[in-house]
Amino acid sequence: MCEKREAEGFLFGVAVGAIIGGVLGLLFAPDEGKKTRTRLKALYDDKKEAMGDLARDISEKVSEAREKAEPKLSEIKEKIEPILRKVEEVSEPVREQVEDYVSDLKDEISGEPSEKQDGDDEGERKQRFFKGIRSHN
Repeated sequence: MCEKREAEGFLFGVAVGAIIGGVLGLLFAPDEGKKTRTRLKALYDDKKEAMGDLARDISEKVSEAREKAEPKLSEIKEKIEPILRKVEEVSEPVREQVEDYVSDLKDEISGEPSEKQDGDDEGERKQRFFKGIRSHN
């Protein structure tokens, strides 16, 4: 793996060096300045056009990928939404019980009286549900 990275780094350095060398060669060539500028402009125009083509190709590929993915994503979303609703329905009572338990626990720790009134079996039900949690007190 390390050798591969070194090779890639070396090749990248060679490519960058070749480009820089080419540009410097053009700038310091014995041609007159007008010819050199004309060649540099032509080189720039060619590269600019090539980069524009590459950008258009990438944009087209991204659009194609998006068009292919959207139906699948919609299908997945349609399948997942009912499951998420069911999970939310099932978890809501547990979430409420946990919130109540945490509130009672905070009250117990702070020394404030609990909200449980005489004849209210909600506190009893919570204690049964969380009996394993309270046993470490």
